[in-house]
Amino acid sequence: MPTLPVLTPSAIEQLRRDHERLRLEVRQLRAAVRAMSSTTHGAVFELAETDGSGISAMSGDTPGSGTITPYRVRGDGTIQARDHDETCYNMAGAVAATTYIGVLRDSFNRPWVIVEDCS
Repeated sequence: MPTLPVLTPSAIEQLRRDHERLRLEVRQLRAAVRAMSSTTHGAVFELAETDGSGISAMSGDTPGSGTITPYRVRGDGTIQARDHDETCYNMAGAVAATTYIGVLRDSFNRPWVIVEDCS
């Protein structure tokens, strides 16, 4: 017949500490899941303009890239350049310089060309 383990006072105290630690970890994980589920992870279409060099084409398994100026649509329907430039990636042919394009952002917030020459 198997013997049952004996729970000493120190073993009971260790179980209590482990239980409390796990309870706090579960609470933190629940909070993190709630925070993640309340943020938008869907793709957002944006308008951008390529700089004077355009965006290079994809080469083999390496995406092309170039500098863009993202735009925002204002409340009155006009567009306004944002105050920064950023690198945009491309999985198709080259995009001409100073061209308006549509971009989508990936899960790392990197913009990717999806529509060329939407002027």
